[in-house]
Amino acid sequence: METEIEGLLQDALVLDKAGVFAMVLEGVPREVAKAVSEEVSAPTLGLGAGPDCDGQVLVLNDVLGLTFERPAKFVRQYIKGASDMRSALSQFKVDIESGTYPADRESYHLAPELRLKLPEILTRIRRGESN
Repeated sequence: METEIEGLLQDALVLDKAGVFAMVLEGVPREVAKAVSEEVSAPTLGLGAGPDCDGQVLVLNDVLGLTFERPAKFVRQYIKGASDMRSALSQFKVDIESGTYPADRESYHLAPELRLKLPEILTRIRRGESN
């Protein structure tokens, strides 16, 4: 592990010297991320690298809890989106199968004068007549 830490620090210094605009430190132990952040001038963005980076990154799907698998250790889910999605989709299926969706109020309707003419229009179409 010592060799990996040394390699990461050396790589970070080389990248910093090359002029990178930022570095993302993903899944790096907190202490190592802090050391990198202190040694380089480029901003460091932590993704599971502890609070000592210059900024933090978290994938939106993780923040919203939209993943169905167990999240990584560093993921803090602010809502349980996957659970809500599963529940909503189950209810949608029930509503469709029961015929309660879409309801009349969720349907578009013809204006009354066109509704009265619809049988006449259908008759013309069936006869092959056009207007």
